[in-house]
Amino acid sequence: MPLANWPSDVPGPTLSGISMSPQNARKERTGDTGPPRFRRKFSAVSEGLSMQCIMNLTQFHTFKYFYTETLQQGSLPFIMPDRVQTGAPVATEGGAILLTEDDFPIAVVRNRLCVFGEPYSANRFSLACDFTVSFTLWDLPT
Repeated sequence: MPLANWPSDVPGPTLSGISMSPQNARKERTGDTGPPRFRRKFSAVSEGLSMQCIMNLTQFHTFKYFYTETLQQGSLPFIMPDRVQTGAPVATEGGAILLTEDDFPIAVVRNRLCVFGEPYSANRFSLACDFTVSFTLWDLPT
């Protein structure tokens, strides 16, 4: 079964509403004295993402259908555009921006393989039926 994609008519998260935290891939080993020591628990580390999106009523219903039906209550992985890195210019090691033959900067396009962490929460904040939808995702290692 192919992976689902984030719906194109649902806005991505606001850049100010994204926070990231890596999964702890260490196992602590305690001794009788001294500071704690750590060893690597696993090498494929996921990154936790907390996000917020602002949606109108139609977009919210599309998001709800995507979460409930397409992802089976958020249990299936999906592909989501990376709003943090997508659009940044590609540069050389020296910092020079790479250009196309027509002198346009080449931009990074990155997608994330994600799965929902906790169920989403939605708050209606205006009479125009705008919603703030908050959720957590795990960016899975690929």
